[in-house]
Amino acid sequence: MAWSYRPRVCPWKKFSQVEYVAVLATILRSHRIKPAIKGGETFHQVKHRLIRMIEDSVFALVVKLRRAEDTGLVLEER
Repeated sequence: MAWSYRPRVCPWKKFSQVEYVAVLATILRSHRIKPAIKGGETFHQVKHRLIRMIEDSVFALVVKLRRAEDTGLVLEER
């Protein structure tokens, strides 16, 4: 965990969180994230695959997907 959960653990916590959001916003300004279609899946099948993955996540101070490598996301230029 980069920042832990107590406010005094990381003195640069807020700065690094703002920086993280700024970088993500810069990337998503010119790109979009779409699900990768695997083996001729229909959009409906992709949607249900991703929903099942989200339902199979665990909570440990942050939500963590158990099999994030199966997500199959594509960063596509707008």
